[in-house]
Amino acid sequence: MNDDNPTPAEQNPFSSPEVDTTTVTITDNKSAPSGVVLAVAVVNLVFGVLGLLCTGFSVLGFLMISYQISSGNMPAPQAAAFQGSNFVMMIIGTVCVYFLPSVGFIMTGFGLIYRKQWGRILAFVMGGVMTLLGLYCVGAGVWRMSMMGDITNFGPESIGVFFSIIFGLFALLYPVMTYSILLRKKYAAEFIAQPQSTSKD
Repeated sequence: MNDDNPTPAEQNPFSSPEVDTTTVTITDNKSAPSGVVLAVAVVNLVFGVLGLLCTGFSVLGFLMISYQISSGNMPAPQAAAFQGSNFVMMIIGTVCVYFLPSVGFIMTGFGLIYRKQWGRILAFVMGGVMTLLGLYCVGAGVWRMSMMGDITNFGPESIGVFFSIIFGLFALLYPVMTYSILLRKKYAAEFIAQPQSTSKD
């Protein structure tokens, strides 16, 4: 015989067992959106729009060059440089340098605005791309500067060198901004659905 004092529920064989009605559900509710993440999204959209504008101007330039070549208004030596594989490589370069990154920036911007996890991941990918681009531009500029005899002579070559370095440093600001913000737990929580405990009576 059990010496323990039975509870009322144990004494009555017809009583219903106690059921824990507390459940945990995963909803789409996320942390409140912050202005900092929105600012990162806007920066991505601005970069994307600027890239599309550069793509458009490049396509317009290609069309003008093609028209001048077909009409015979361009000198033969210059026309030869834009014919054949050189012209094709210029188009491929424009697509790779301007168009594809622009699409990536725009997708990242909208993904961050709507707090999608894929948008955050894509921002990290674009941060890596901008890191490589920035290091390349800075390195190329420093190397060209070391090959110059007199850097104080502000000719076309010197302007190109300084522009490469400044553009590279500007490009490196993007990964610094992206990683320093989106890797923080408080901002990362905006992209993760929060569990909610609900109790049913």
